[in-house]
Amino acid sequence: MCLGFMLAGSPLAHAACESQSQTRYNKDGSQMRLTQTRCDTDGDTAGDSEAAKEDGSSTFVLSIKLKGGNSFRTVLTPDALPEGWRMAKLRDLEGDGNWVLEVTGTNCGAGPNCQGSIYKPTADRKGVYLFFDGGYAEFLRIPGYYVESGRASCCSWEYHLYTPPAPGKAITQQNFRYRVVVGGISDETANACVMTDVRREKRVPIRDAHIRKLCKVYD
Repeated sequence: MCLGFMLAGSPLAHAACESQSQTRYNKDGSQMRLTQTRCDTDGDTAGDSEAAKEDGSSTFVLSIKLKGGNSFRTVLTPDALPEGWRMAKLRDLEGDGNWVLEVTGTNCGAGPNCQGSIYKPTADRKGVYLFFDGGYAEFLRIPGYYVESGRASCCSWEYHLYTPPAPGKAITQQNFRYRVVVGGISDETANACVMTDVRREKRVPIRDAHIRKLCKVYD
């Protein structure tokens, strides 16, 4: 549920700033609020927002309010990130009414892949922790797996399937279970969809209907 969306100009010396605020309810009644502020040092917020970020004139604040609480508490700012950021958004990753923060970094390739980080709230809702960090075009959830999706080459798309970690823990390489590659450079592989068990380094058949749907990326 969206509680509010705010746009506000805040004129500063030689700068114009614009703030956007999103608030979302979690399933347990707690709330997450993401406030982003972008400032154009030339005094024109209609300019290149990416350039504004490079100038260090953009920031965000992620805050949480407990169920029945009176105020929001700041739990994350860009100062805690390992690298520069380009975009931040709240997502219902699991589709269960519990929100996470996804931060897209400035380290991007020639295609749609960019460095990305997912932050989940802790069980007590008093903070957040880094749940996943990688380079991808999309990060999604299917039954049984978390999926990191991205372009592998000019003519192929690749999915990395991770098993869910223990509650409160981050996804690591130990959770990496399968690799699915769709397409290829040659005519023989153009329509191929191949899944590999990365632990056994062996090609395996795709029997799971949810994984088979990943093969339709080029349909």
